Amino acid sequence: MLVRIVQLEIQPEHTQRFLELYSAHQEMILGWEGCVSLQLLQSDENPNELATHSNWSGEEALNKYRNSAFFRQLWSQVKPLFAAKARACIVTGK
Repeated sequence: MLVRIVQLEIQPEHTQRFLELYSAHQEMILGWEGCVSLQLLQSDENPNELATHSNWSGEEALNKYRNSAFFRQLWSQVKPLFAAKARACIVTGK
């Protein structure tokens, strides 16, 4: 099992748009083969600081998702909303 955590800093004026995009696509991501769970976390102190926490059955499933046309299309919509480069961390569950 792989755990992927992606820290995101969204431009304050675009936080609501990001939340809307996440909500609109969450079920599709959860339905992706190998996606075990997906959660969005939002800072109480700074609402434009968010993180996604997802569990994947393995590296192959995650890479298939990340290399998909769906991911590229979604990423092209969310990336312009960032205030800073996204930071991703992948760890294996023990």
